[in-house]
Amino acid sequence: MIYYKALKLKNGELMACSTDHDITTQDITVSKFITVNNPVVFNSFKYMDNEGELVETISMMPMIPLGNTEKIDISADHIFSISTMLPGAAMRYESFLEHLQSQDEEQDYGETVDDTLPMEDEEELLQLMQENKTIH
Repeated sequence: MIYYKALKLKNGELMACSTDHDITTQDITVSKFITVNNPVVFNSFKYMDNEGELVETISMMPMIPLGNTEKIDISADHIFSISTMLPGAAMRYESFLEHLQSQDEEQDYGETVDDTLPMEDEEELLQLMQENKTIH
C-alpha cells in the first residue's frame, strides 16, 4: 500500500511524498531517518488577478532536481510535522510524478539535446551584449 504524506520541514518547506509505511509524527521522534519516495517541494503563491480576485496557485519541483529520488532518507531532525495528504493534493502529486516520468522517457528515447547551441533567450542576450558591450 502507498501512503501519501505531507511533511513540514523545520526550514519552512512543505514537501509531498509517498511512503511504504504509515509514518506518523511519533515515528519521527523515535527514528533518526525516515525513508520517503519521490519527495516533491510544494510552493504556494497568492496574487490578485485582473478582476481583483485573490488566486492561489501551487508549484511543485523535485526535492533534488538532478538526483534520483525514487527512495531517499530524510533526517528526522529536519522534520517539524507529518500528516496524511488530502486526496486532492495526492492526486496533484501523482499527476506531477507522471508528468516527470513522461519527460524522462522523452529524454531517454527522444531527440538528443545539444546544450552547446544557444537557446532563443540566450541568442537574444548575446545580441544585446554585442550591441551594448556591457550588461549590469
